[in-house]
This record gives sequence, structure tokens and C-alpha cells, in this order.
Amino acid sequence: MILLGKVKERKEEVKYGVNDPAFSLDGKYSYNEVEFLAQKIGSIATYGFSAENGPVAFLDLYNPNVKELTFNGVWEYGKHGLGNEYSFESYCKEQAQNIQNFTVYGTTKKAIIKIRDFVKFEKISLFFDSRYKIKSAKIPKVADMMAMLDGRYSYSRAIYFASKEEFKMVDNSIVFAIVDDKFLAGIIGLKKEQVPYIKGFRDVYEFDEDIPKIRSIEFLPEKRAKKVKYFRLYIYDYVLPYGFEDMYDILKIDRTFNSHFDFYNTKSGKDLRLLKRKELLIK
Repeated sequence: MILLGKVKERKEEVKYGVNDPAFSLDGKYSYNEVEFLAQKIGSIATYGFSAENGPVAFLDLYNPNVKELTFNGVWEYGKHGLGNEYSFESYCKEQAQNIQNFTVYGTTKKAIIKIRDFVKFEKISLFFDSRYKIKSAKIPKVADMMAMLDGRYSYSRAIYFASKEEFKMVDNSIVFAIVDDKFLAGIIGLKKEQVPYIKGFRDVYEFDEDIPKIRSIEFLPEKRAKKVKYFRLYIYDYVLPYGFEDMYDILKIDRTFNSHFDFYNTKSGKDLRLLKRKELLIK
């Protein structure tokens, strides 16, 4: 049995609120289990019912006394935006205590840090995901590609493609390079200021495939790139809006975007999405 400390009583009710969750937990949780997690965070859990999801509990909600709210799904790295909007109506304490199957969401980085040793995460917001954060790191490293588009692209078509509305969710920059002295690549989402820090290129690491070897990379100045007939087109930072994969042919995509990928299958047993930058870098 888990002994729970005292929590503050709710003193006010707020009618509406909107929240974009930082994470959702894998599996279902009882009232006592949610209370245990809330105590670890040092906050109050908020319980209620969602017509779309059934019983729902929020951890570290910005105002735990909310009566009704709407919330989006968790926006994961490499997935189609926020997804659906859900409704929520709060339970009183007596109602919540009798429920054993809460879907649990959390709203802060603090909550992730405080409970990560006690739970498994189903989804984590891209803003707290190491795969997303490492893409902006300015350190000498290998540029790991997250996706490759089918076909070949001229310089002008690659520039046009990178500037399309569908890429407004990512950095619209594109750089061009020779990889391993063998093929030419256009890389969307790799910023020009990151180029001096890139020491190697790795092709897309696909699900159930061997890790690609690190290849040499030489970045091309604009004048030289304009003279190239065709490029392979890669995506370095895979943050794309709903419907992208239906609009364009994806030839390769990173293994972590496969629905069967296990984020906890790491050397340390820790969630890959929460590993520190040095742990996440593939040698």
C-alpha cells in the first residue's frame, strides 16, 4: 500500500481552460496510483471524464481546479501535429476515488523529470523529446537523416520544395552536399549555421535494418550547387504537419517513427526520448 501525504483542498473552480499535454502515460492508472505520482511531482491531480477517452487524470495542470476544458493530443516528434481536440469535465473527489482506469496526461517538464523512474511514457511532446532537441545542437557531430523522399530533384525544384507551405513547421533552410564522393544530397531543415559543426553524414536508420555507416560529407557553395543536375532529397529535422506523408512519397523514414519501435530498448533501459544528448548520439 502506498501511503499518501496530505494535499491541499481545492478552493475555486474555473470553467474553461485549454491545454496541450507534455506527455501521456502508457497503460491505465488507479486513483491511488495517480495520487502517488502527483505527490512525487508536488502538485494536485485533476480527475475527470472525456467523451473521447473515458476517465482522464491530469498531472501538474496549470490550474488544478478547472471544471471543464478542451485539450489536444500530445504532439509527438515526427507525427502529424496536435491531432484531435478532446473534451474534459472534472469529477469530484468521491467520484474519482472509485475509478481504476484513468488515462493519465501531464503538462510540464517538471512532471516528466519527477516521475520518469516510476512510469512508462506512451507519448512525449516534441518540445521535451531529445530527438527534436538534438537537431538544434551546435556541436561537432554526425548529421543523422530522419527521412528521404523518393525521386531526384533539380536545384531549383529542391529550393521550391523546401519553401513550400508544408514545410512551414520546420526551418525552411536547405543545404547541398556531396556524400562520400558518391552522390549529391539536398538536406531540408539543416541550418546553414550548423554546417561548420557537421563532421559526417548518416543515411536514414530504418526499422529492422542495420545502422548505416558514417560517410564523409562536403557541403557545396550555392554557385556550385546550381550547376548540379539532380539531388537526392533528405529531411534532417522531421517536424511536419498533418497529411504530409499522403502528399509526398517517403522512400525511407527513421526507425523511431515505426509504430513497433520500443523507446525503452536502450542500453540503460531508459526512454530514448529522454536520454541526454551524449547518450543519444549514435557512434
